[in-house]
Parts: sequence; structure tokens; C-alpha cells
Amino acid sequence: PSVILEHRWLYKIGSSMTKKQKVKKLNTASLIKGGNEILLLTYGDGLIECLRAKEILLKNNLDCSIINISFFPAYKRFSKKLLEEISKYKSIYLIDTSPYEFGLLQGIVGELFIRKSKNKYKSVEVIAPPFLPCPTSAKLTEKYYPGPHQIITKICENLKIKKKINKKKLIF
Repeated sequence: PSVILEHRWLYKIGSSMTKKQKVKKLNTASLIKGGNEILLLTYGDGLIECLRAKEILLKNNLDCSIINISFFPAYKRFSKKLLEEISKYKSIYLIDTSPYEFGLLQGIVGELFIRKSKNKYKSVEVIAPPFLPCPTSAKLTEKYYPGPHQIITKICENLKIKKKINKKKLIF
């Protein structure tokens, strides 16, 4: 038996497969390679927001990599390979669409700091909704969940980029 937990916003995203495509073995995480300094670490529907932020950053000559954790069973949650890949980056942004407290990404950060006592991170930033119940109104959920604007704003603050971000067009 299988249980699939799908975030309610993922139903808006579509894709298709051809008959020639093969179903691959389920990986723990996938890497969308970009710049070597900035990493957006996420899972689930956070990937959509990270991809949108990456696209906007690229248009403004900033690049980042994204790691999307796609499979995290208890016995393999913090694989050595995943932690090694994360530790290659100097600035890590944890994009969580659930409250961060006691969640998957907080556990990964704990493991990183335990295993790498002499870390080289310039910053580890959390971009997540507050530790409160999620509102059900569509308008209120727009303010609850982090999106590309919050991600880009935090990156610009850390890099001391003094450019205003246009919320409507999401460009600098």
C-alpha cells in the first residue's frame, strides 16, 4: 500500500509523460544546478516557488541552485550524500511551506551543524509561514505561504543589494 500526501496547491501544476518515458527509481532529492554560492533548500510545493524565484534572479544576473527533497523516510532522511551537497554552499535558504519549527528542514540544519562543526556558511535563513494554523481563504493564504517575492527579498537583503522589487512583475 502507498500513501501519497499532495499539497492542495499542487493540483494547479500539470505535466505529461510519453509512453517512451520510463519511471525511474525514487530519489531522496534532486538538484537543479545553478550558482555555487546560494542554495534554496525545499520540498513539496516549495519547489514551485523556488523555481519562480530562480527564474527572476536569473533575469537579474543572480543565480542559485535548488535542492528539492522528494523522499524522506525515517531510515534515510539525512543521507550523507544530501548533507555533503548542501554543505558545498555558503548561503542556504530554507524554503518551507509548513511552519519551520520541528519540521524536516529544521532537522536537516541540525544535522548539518552537528556533522560540520567547522562550517563555512555565511548565512542560513529560514523563509517559512508562521507557527500558526493556515487560513483557508485564498486571499489570506497568499500572505501565509512564502513566495518568490519573500525569497528574493531575503537574498537581496543578505547580499546588500539595494534594488526595489516590483511585486506585480517580480523583477528588480
